[in-house]
Amino acid sequence: MPCVYILTNPAIPGLIKIGFTSDQAHERAKTLSGTSAPVPFDVAWSIETLTTDLAREVEQEVHAFLSATRYNPAREFFQLSVAEAIDHIERIAYEKSAVSSNLECVARFIEAERIQKEEELARQKAEAARKALQEKEEQRRAAEAARLAQVQKERDAHEEGKKITAEMLDLAKKIVDFIDIKMIDYDRKSFFGKEPRSSFERNVFFSIAELIKASHYKITAEQLAAKPDEPLALYRTKLSHHIANPYKFHELLR
Repeated sequence: MPCVYILTNPAIPGLIKIGFTSDQAHERAKTLSGTSAPVPFDVAWSIETLTTDLAREVEQEVHAFLSATRYNPAREFFQLSVAEAIDHIERIAYEKSAVSSNLECVARFIEAERIQKEEELARQKAEAARKALQEKEEQRRAAEAARLAQVQKERDAHEEGKKITAEMLDLAKKIVDFIDIKMIDYDRKSFFGKEPRSSFERNVFFSIAELIKASHYKITAEQLAAKPDEPLALYRTKLSHHIANPYKFHELLR
């Protein structure tokens, strides 16, 4: 039975072949698969006509109507969906009374609509999957960037803490040296009114060194007290009651 057909081929995605034959559509697909394509053609759709001449006329009018989508003027390949092609072929075949009955045309029109809906649904699913994958990748990159930034921040804080601690300990040792060799008896007495023999009083001198360092780095005693790992945090509050101007001790070390 003569027919107008639509063929597809995985080797040429996005293109469909529209033609006619005096034989069955699947026989035509077999013939083309053996001569002009690396993989077999598939019959996506076909419509039988009353005569071979009518099939040829329908094909020619369809080709003319779809000329803007024709991939190559010398070939029968077009860039449009199967559903769109079915709609145009059905309309032209019906106008030329090329099909056996109007009922058959209506049934095929319904089938064309079904195919079009399925293609649209598949496109929407593919787009949703692509967006979900892209969003997941963006979230992964953002999380990785945040993790690296936090690691760098902690590393910088650790290095700065080591530097400050080392310098503070160095100042504290200088103070202790002054105390031990009794070079600043007068100044010690001016702070305490007596010799700082107790461990508390000796630790006050360490706290002075910390405050000197705090002044150098523009850090307040309150900010230092917020660091539980600092060794002399417990003495800072008491220190403020004993020393009116802790920075005066800095002059002794210059």
